[in-house]
Amino acid sequence: MRRSLKPSTSQQLPADRNGGACAQLWRPGPLKGTDRFVPEQWTTLATGAPTLKAAVGVLDCQLEEMIERFETIIAIGRIAAYLQAENVKPLVTFRGGYL
Repeated sequence: MRRSLKPSTSQQLPADRNGGACAQLWRPGPLKGTDRFVPEQWTTLATGAPTLKAAVGVLDCQLEEMIERFETIIAIGRIAAYLQAENVKPLVTFRGGYL
């Protein structure tokens, strides 16, 4: 998996002490605002990185390398585990709206 981020963004790829990180697709639903951060809403997979139980899809990755170039961070990781919910549409934004 590869992910590009701006160093100044709040979306920097959080990694646990073992170098694990999760990329998640969220679903529209009842969890909003601070409700998403209640500890009971979270679990872990292979790397121990936190993941939202209600996620539509999760890629649990072991970070291999982070490269910073031209105000962008490229995070490269090896997929250690994944989850996929059945028959659920993800919450996806595109051009300022939701698909």
